[in-house]
Amino acid sequence: MSISQHEQHAQELRNRDLQVTPQRLALLAAVEAHPHTRADELVEHIRANLGSVSRQAVYDALKLLTEKHLIRRIQPAGRTACYERAQEHHHHLVCRYCDVILDTESISEHPSSLHSIDAKGFVIEAAEIIYWGVCPDCQHLDT
Repeated sequence: MSISQHEQHAQELRNRDLQVTPQRLALLAAVEAHPHTRADELVEHIRANLGSVSRQAVYDALKLLTEKHLIRRIQPAGRTACYERAQEHHHHLVCRYCDVILDTESISEHPSSLHSIDAKGFVIEAAEIIYWGVCPDCQHLDT
């Protein structure tokens, strides 16, 4: 991890009143480098970077960093949850064959368009849109 990325991640943790730890820094770097990655894969990436780290420590950090909106948990129906850095509003494409997940642009440039729906009294904070289909690599299987 570059010094600037390391410092940026440390500052993001401090801005949310979180202690800066090697595990949290490694997790932010791993999620940033490997978006849409499952927790068990993130454990392996972190172990490759730090050495020994418990699976539970990574799961606890995932929960905390998700609650603090530094990372986002994505769980398409019937799939294992995966994680990405919390970023600007966007949607996801999921291949129904190989489960690859890719980012795609939002229908609207601003999530404020969520407020134009009949919310039935709800205060809408976010929306997740997942497009299901077949990726280019799997299209030959869809016959």
